[in-house]
Amino acid sequence: MDAVINTVVSWLLSFLLLYGYPALFVVAFFAAAFVPLPSSTLLVAASAFSAEGYLNIIAVFFTSLAGNVLGDLTGYYVFSRFGRKAFRTVGLGRIERSRRFAALEEYFRTYPRTLIFFSRFMTEVNALVNFLSGLSDVPFRTFITFELMGQTLYVLAYSSAGHYLGSAWQGNIGMLKWGALGIFTVGVIINVIQSRLYKKRKRRERAG
Repeated sequence: MDAVINTVVSWLLSFLLLYGYPALFVVAFFAAAFVPLPSSTLLVAASAFSAEGYLNIIAVFFTSLAGNVLGDLTGYYVFSRFGRKAFRTVGLGRIERSRRFAALEEYFRTYPRTLIFFSRFMTEVNALVNFLSGLSDVPFRTFITFELMGQTLYVLAYSSAGHYLGSAWQGNIGMLKWGALGIFTVGVIINVIQSRLYKKRKRRERAG
């Protein structure tokens, strides 16, 4: 598995060096929208290259932010518009109509803010949260607000770290990923606390 990941990262770095900003945008877009590509690693690398004069750090920041935001919106829109039909088309209609799936949708409609914001730091779950937000009819204003907040902070953190590390970025990428996992874990904990408080309030309302 590690060998596959290393091969993908090597290919993406070659793609970045060859095409520059368009490559950064394309990878950020598809990682946010559909495919769990290691876009965080590419963002750090691009920022490190800017420290060595190959790219401009401001352009790296806005290119990556634009790719991530547009990718997020694409994933949200596609599942908001076609998600249920797609489930039925591929034979998953029973899952869509199940009680557990309904509970998952209700959960997303009730607590979308924390999930959307903190999932921006984990590219592995970012696209999944976009899909579930669209499928669960999370209001667009809520999605775009917390999506923009999370993506801006995520891109700023990773681009700043890559620019600061420079040529030492490869030796520290693991530390950055652990930091992102820590941030995401905090979000999960906050969400669990919110969920339990909400359930207690609902039980009190029903009892009253």
